[in-house]
Amino acid sequence: MHTSKRADFATGDKEFTFQDTLFVKVVFPGADYLAVKKSKFELEAENSEEDEELEGSLINNFDGTYTQAIPLSGLNRLYAAWELKVEVEDEFDHEFEAKAELTIRTDIKLTGDEVSFSGIISDVTSSALHISAQIFLLDDDTQVLDKDNNKRLDHTRLKPGWGVKVLAEKLQSGELKAKKIEVISKPGETEVEFDARINELNSEIINVGGAVFYLTDELEVKDMDGREGSIDLLRAGMLVKIEGTWEDGRLIARDIHIRNKHYAEQDINISGNLVQFEGDGSLPDTLWIRETAYLVDANSRFLGFSGEQLEFSALRSGETVEMLGRTHAEGLSSVVSLKRTRKFISEVIVSGKISEIDDTHFWLNNMVRIQRDALTLVYDSVFSFVDAAALRTGQAVEVYADERNNVLFARKVLINDETPELITLKDVITEIGSASLVVADILFLVSDETQVFDRHGRPTSFDQLEVRNSVLITGQKIDGEYHALHIELRGTDADELIWSGVVDELSGSVIRVSGKSFTRTPATEFVSPSAGVHVMDTDFTPGTMVMVTAERGENTLYARRVEMRSSLDEELVIDGEIGQVAGDQIMVFGQPVV
Repeated sequence: MHTSKRADFATGDKEFTFQDTLFVKVVFPGADYLAVKKSKFELEAENSEEDEELEGSLINNFDGTYTQAIPLSGLNRLYAAWELKVEVEDEFDHEFEAKAELTIRTDIKLTGDEVSFSGIISDVTSSALHISAQIFLLDDDTQVLDKDNNKRLDHTRLKPGWGVKVLAEKLQSGELKAKKIEVISKPGETEVEFDARINELNSEIINVGGAVFYLTDELEVKDMDGREGSIDLLRAGMLVKIEGTWEDGRLIARDIHIRNKHYAEQDINISGNLVQFEGDGSLPDTLWIRETAYLVDANSRFLGFSGEQLEFSALRSGETVEMLGRTHAEGLSSVVSLKRTRKFISEVIVSGKISEIDDTHFWLNNMVRIQRDALTLVYDSVFSFVDAAALRTGQAVEVYADERNNVLFARKVLINDETPELITLKDVITEIGSASLVVADILFLVSDETQVFDRHGRPTSFDQLEVRNSVLITGQKIDGEYHALHIELRGTDADELIWSGVVDELSGSVIRVSGKSFTRTPATEFVSPSAGVHVMDTDFTPGTMVMVTAERGENTLYARRVEMRSSLDEELVIDGEIGQVAGDQIMVFGQPVV
């Protein structure tokens, strides 16, 4: 199975935004494509409590391949982790089935003065919206969109308990004003009633059949004979009938009637955050999910995000996990299997760029202050753990946080690799030093890690470069300074400039990309390679990643071509001499090409 952002499947992708189209291709020559009885896909949010999924058919191309284009804009944006499942079967029982884990992120483009905030509305008035401890001002300019039916709403129709994503800006007063609000979820029926087994029970919640109910002093409990009792009668594994009501986005348990009091040796399923471990790591041991302890023994299995086997010692406090457990007549329930999940559990989600950071706090876009501690987990874009030292100003991040005493505590920080840290450009060297050079008015620092190639793609030394050489240079911005990663000598065309970056402004005749200004002319081309066509300049909004090819005029750079890019280093177009041929690779200007 192949997944891609492109219809030609030129790239293999596992990370998407809700603005993308997911292209799926199944290659299964083992089936008789003239006698196919089933070819379908399912895209389901991992660990969702309300069966967030999208189903459809794959197109039979009658050549052993099956494809489909799936728009992602209608999915529930509260979920980032999704599972894609495909099935193909013919009349002769030849079957193909495959699964893939995908990450789908928000597609809201943020400027330095904006922040994205997701969570449950705790209170709302005609002029203000509360999510946890955060307050957002509302006015007639606030745009509200209901994602269920893609309709606009008046902000006065917002209600406590709704799940929303807020795009906010900071006012001169320091207050946050909601510019756009997406309604992601709304509670269903006011009253809920069903029969299922108790998965989890503690002083605050009861998990019945996967639904989490909050406990109050008004809860009524009855035994199998209908006699009133207390919560002390309940055990994980019991079969119960539970009745509850939705209040402010939470299910409140009202009545619980025990259907079967036998609870031993029953399977239980739990999702939650690991709180702590006990013991020295040897087995048997104990781990805690929320307030409940579970026994870990030699039969317990531990799995990573993709189902790979893990050691018990690889687990970390704060991780979100899915657990299959087993109840016992005496003692703690035991862990049968425990798997890491990308469906992080938190009260709020905040997206933005780190504007300030110290040992205990960081600010997003100078607007939202978030505290971090030893339990804060930091992940890169492929969900690998990284040290907290990897966090730095300018990074785009998603923060999963909980609120305590009006303070947001970061539980998990996901670094978004789409942060434009790299810059690639072609221009002439105007200054050169012992360990630096200036290209297109940018100072690049050079180190032993900098790769330098001559015009034929052969490695050379930095001291072979001279002022007025035309070079293609790639640099990385670290703490405000550009470090040269790759330098290639090019032809002597000093009138051409190639510049990659992010659109800052496009108005009138001016195009500004990552601080560099260009002048557009009637001949300027605006191109989207993924669409394979010329597009309108209105598609190039601030935040769009582009590559500009420009010509020098007198004190002016004229844009010949503005090309939309999905990342700053996704592809590189090179024209020049082949410098070396080795096996299945050629070297063109120092760039290996398979």
